[in-house]
Amino acid sequence: MQTIRTKNLLKEAGIEATPARLRVLDICISAGQPLTVEDVAKKVGGKAHLATVYRTLEKFVISGILTRIDFQEGKFRYEYVVDHHHHAICESCGSIAEIKDNNLENVMHTLKVGRGFSISRHALELFGLCHGCQLKGSHVKRTS
Repeated sequence: MQTIRTKNLLKEAGIEATPARLRVLDICISAGQPLTVEDVAKKVGGKAHLATVYRTLEKFVISGILTRIDFQEGKFRYEYVVDHHHHAICESCGSIAEIKDNNLENVMHTLKVGRGFSISRHALELFGLCHGCQLKGSHVKRTS
């Protein structure tokens, strides 16, 4: 049952397992893709206040349960990450594909070991058009 896993994650992070926090974390875990605050609030239902959902998601990020991702859309997305990966985002339809490639990890290891560079964090998100949108002749949506 998902809730047992969720309770354990909160307990390990030292966060009180309230029903609301359990629900938010269950939603993020079961989504399988990065969600916005609005996405989570919508799935939580009627009484969910955006500010409360945002604070809960940020608490999970600080504790290391979730990852905050910036897809350059003016808002963050949140994701439960089991294994490290990056994303390719279609700028026409908004589809998101996970990228799992050890080459970037090798580059970071080379920087650390070969050059003594201490990497504290990194972000790599690729933007373009998915295959389906290319076939349809879609173009990148521009925002002003």
